[in-house]
Amino acid sequence: MTRIGLLFALGVTLGLLAAWLWESDHSDRDGRGSAGSLPHINRTRNAASGAQRAYSSSERVPRPPKRPLVLDREAAALLPVVPGLIRWRDGRKRQAYLYRVMQPNDKRDLSKQRRWAHCLQCFGNQEDAHELDARFERLRAALAQATNPVARQNLIFLAAMTLEPNSARRLLDPIVAGDNAEDREDAVGALAFSGDAGMFATFRALPIRDAKVHRLVDSLPELELIAAAGTTAARRVLRSYRLIEALDRDPYFDIMSLVAPHDWMPPPNPSVETHERFLKTWLERYAGHPGSDDMGFRLGVLAVRRDDMLGAAVWFSRASTWPDQRVNDWGSPGHALRTCAEFFLDLGQLDHLLNTDGLQTPNRQWLQYVLVRRTAAEQGFEDGLRLAAAIATTEPETVLAQAWRERWAAPAPRGLMSGVTPLAPNDPLLAVANIATGPAMRVITGARVHRVTASRELTQTDREFWKRLAALEDQSRLYPSSESKAIDEARTAAQFRIWETLAELERRASRVRGDAAHDLIYKQGAIFYHEAANALLPTYQRGRRRQDSMMFSRVVTKARAQLVRHRFRDTSFGPLRAIALWRHLEQRATGYPGLDKALYSQGLAWRKMLDHEDAPVYHLPSHKEVVTGLVDAFDRCAQRFPQSPLARPASDASRYWRQRAPELFVR
Repeated sequence: MTRIGLLFALGVTLGLLAAWLWESDHSDRDGRGSAGSLPHINRTRNAASGAQRAYSSSERVPRPPKRPLVLDREAAALLPVVPGLIRWRDGRKRQAYLYRVMQPNDKRDLSKQRRWAHCLQCFGNQEDAHELDARFERLRAALAQATNPVARQNLIFLAAMTLEPNSARRLLDPIVAGDNAEDREDAVGALAFSGDAGMFATFRALPIRDAKVHRLVDSLPELELIAAAGTTAARRVLRSYRLIEALDRDPYFDIMSLVAPHDWMPPPNPSVETHERFLKTWLERYAGHPGSDDMGFRLGVLAVRRDDMLGAAVWFSRASTWPDQRVNDWGSPGHALRTCAEFFLDLGQLDHLLNTDGLQTPNRQWLQYVLVRRTAAEQGFEDGLRLAAAIATTEPETVLAQAWRERWAAPAPRGLMSGVTPLAPNDPLLAVANIATGPAMRVITGARVHRVTASRELTQTDREFWKRLAALEDQSRLYPSSESKAIDEARTAAQFRIWETLAELERRASRVRGDAAHDLIYKQGAIFYHEAANALLPTYQRGRRRQDSMMFSRVVTKARAQLVRHRFRDTSFGPLRAIALWRHLEQRATGYPGLDKALYSQGLAWRKMLDHEDAPVYHLPSHKEVVTGLVDAFDRCAQRFPQSPLARPASDASRYWRQRAPELFVR
């Protein structure tokens, strides 16, 4: 009987709870809004400079809209889980969201809040939080009562970011003049990074304290756990994050905008030079911080805006080897460095860049390769080979030197047997050396280790493997390699072999005349055509192709971006180099017996550029230009050499592409 009574009481309780949930769910439906998915959580954002706002003491700051918050599990970990506030929503996937309705008057003690989210909630969820005078009085009273180091830090930064500048100085000046060194550093830093020039000079003069910032902090809950400790050591770590928030007037983790309301005063718009001084000072004070790569990336962006591409490349190179190598909204330092080095810097600037810090220059081996490749592409293969030989002699332990020593062991490039007269079977250019190489040399990059999910059930051994893999990934993020991009040693050796072959063909062509020279030129074009991927294109890991120049499209004029991309395309893309050589034969070698092959091969080279995977990066000719070019080449072949065995396939190819794109050939 007792058991039946308990079951009955439980059923009644569950029914009442369900009725209450249903009523509360419908009572606030109009104010809730749709539950959308959260945006991608980045660590920092480059805050846009908004319009200046001037506030008087009697002006009312607009309050954030009153509506429940839709949070994911990461954000929910910061808030107390209140029974009855979990809602299930239907969709493609059934996911649990937490709705937490902020009370109009938060009864928590502001002076005791260690977690930044709780502090912002307690401060912002008051009926008078939009009045600046009320803000000032609440912060002054809370500072008088607060004793915990982290709680005092929260209040100091709140004062600097939520009060108008004069009121903030009036509240924080006594702390600046006080005896508490930690309070003083917080107050000076908060005012300095809020735009106070005098306080910035004072902040730079402060001694650099030992802050344990060299740790991974990937999410807001991890940062809040540090705050929950409430110690002086935690306060020093948190100061590095609060300073960036004071500079940006934006939370370090974007998800904070959903977790807690905040309405911070905009700082004065700093100049580019002032912004650079802020970031450089922060980097000097917090070496090894997981946000170092972001701050270095920002400095590079600021240099691009000043049209200082060399300075930008220096910062991008450094940032690509600093913790913690997470891609932000604008791309990654490695992509930006590649764009600078391959597109915008000249060869002299590139040489200066790789010697910025001597042998300790970040990405030195990769920059050496870029300099060698661009020298070969833009000045000639002889110059590129001489530079590669010099680097292999002076720095024999590099990947570039190892590839140089193994170049003759790579296969002979394709195309040497083409033309009218193939090379003799015993020609040295066809020989492959048997070189006994030492242990394989590899560049251990700081690239992220991508995890895969096994379809079968994980065993204990598998779990241990994933733990070790995660530890290795964290280690590579905290201690990134000095080389952010991996050079493919085998491909680089094959590329050097191609350059040696092309240089030798150029030397032979300069020593002979007539059809013999023309045939050697044809073979050069054939190598460019058949070895398009290895002849001159980079042999390092490029990553996501479409993001390489994304950031520069926002700050560089379209005409300049098009100019440098076309230079790269015309000097480095094999099919275009082949077309140029074969067109030279068509114009200058009218009696060459292999001219029909040169014309037909031009059409094949144009065809090779259709739907090329690198087209978005290198800005290859448009579809219209390519189709027009190949049809024109095939037509010239069929018309000028009607007796050639290539005339019919050329005519068929021309007819096919005219039918595929009739709109391009309407007269």
